[in-house]
Amino acid sequence: MRITSLIDNYSQKGFRTEHGLSLYIQTRSGKNILFDMGQGHLLAENATQFGLSLRDIDFAVISHGHYDHGGGLSCFLKENDMAPIYIRREAFLPCYSLRDKHLHYLGLDIALATERRLILCKDKTNISKDIIIFGNVKGKYPRPPANRFLKGIDTVSDDLFLHEQHLIIQEGENVVLFCGCAHCGILNIIDTATDILGRKPSHIIGGMHLAHSLIPQTEEKQLIDRLSLLLMEKGCKYITMHCTGLPIYNQLSSIMQDRISYLSCGDVVTL
Repeated sequence: MRITSLIDNYSQKGFRTEHGLSLYIQTRSGKNILFDMGQGHLLAENATQFGLSLRDIDFAVISHGHYDHGGGLSCFLKENDMAPIYIRREAFLPCYSLRDKHLHYLGLDIALATERRLILCKDKTNISKDIIIFGNVKGKYPRPPANRFLKGIDTVSDDLFLHEQHLIIQEGENVVLFCGCAHCGILNIIDTATDILGRKPSHIIGGMHLAHSLIPQTEEKQLIDRLSLLLMEKGCKYITMHCTGLPIYNQLSSIMQDRISYLSCGDVVTL
């Protein structure tokens, strides 16, 4: 499996960046999968710079209903006129961020909600025997503290993230779990994937929504140190990006060492 980062907040290779996420996944069986789409047209620009074509995508997955993951949907629909797009049925409901006492719309373009190629996912969707999409994650672990700034349809209640979903690809000995922002909590998502599969994923790829939580520094350090240990207990390898944030990635990696790495825009990993 070859995974190319088309969109991330950072790049070490001179690619244009934006706050967002998009991964171009090429499987051994010849499937090309797009996981998330960034904010807009940068998706197509960076794909072209890589020598990749969005026209070759067999299907796309949008992890949740935020603009930095599904804002490129209009761009993708223009570049690719065939591929289905798997998305939670709740993903077009309004989402907001509370910053400086003001609400900011974070959601997708509601005009695209009736696009004929959208496949509205429920709690579990089997694309093939080796590819699964799942959502509605619950669990015993707390969700990221930064979630408290994210509001749902009534603009007052915290977002429950019913619009979030995750992708599993099984390929030989590798069982790879892709998460967009892990708003439901990365540990809860790993446990749910383990329940679905009957085994733990070998690799976790995605953001963990740990940046900008605005909790006291001492409390944040304790939270990240504890999370590092719990992640290591799961026995997986981690490739993170986007909303984890580089400072917190550095803190995670100081404990997790070679069990975690960062995939920035322009980077490629082969599993």
